[in-house]
Amino acid sequence: MPKWPGPVYHAEVDFDAPRDFAFRWCTDYRADDATRSKEKFERRVLSRSARKVVFEDLGWSPTGWVWRHTEVTLRPPGRWHAKTFGSFRTGVIDYSLAPLPGDRCRFSVTFHRRPTEVHPDRPTKQELDGELTRMWTNYGRALARDYRSARGGGGGRR
Repeated sequence: MPKWPGPVYHAEVDFDAPRDFAFRWCTDYRADDATRSKEKFERRVLSRSARKVVFEDLGWSPTGWVWRHTEVTLRPPGRWHAKTFGSFRTGVIDYSLAPLPGDRCRFSVTFHRRPTEVHPDRPTKQELDGELTRMWTNYGRALARDYRSARGGGGGRR
């Protein structure tokens, strides 16, 4: 495979939940995940096993439909890897969760992306790093709410 062009995008966010809970929560890939990141897309899970999840997302942008196909390899207890392609970009994404004291963990994402001919524009490193941080901060808030609910006996969302 040819070397991925730069830049490499990266974000880190601390989650208020232990690593095992965060891993299950982040990798359950549900149809309503878009609401958790405050995005607008529809998700269809095509297949799921103990180590692999395949899904497609479809959304709308000012320039037309945005489609992506993603294959995720799960590497418990705290890593997963995704290969994704679609109308806007092709990419490889590595995720990790590192335990922190006090029922917390640090989430890290590294994203190599290549734009497509349909959408050749490339966001700046600063723009996409910021977008990743905002998206995962929103996920982290939802994760923390679900963790508090699960600890309190409410069972949680996931």
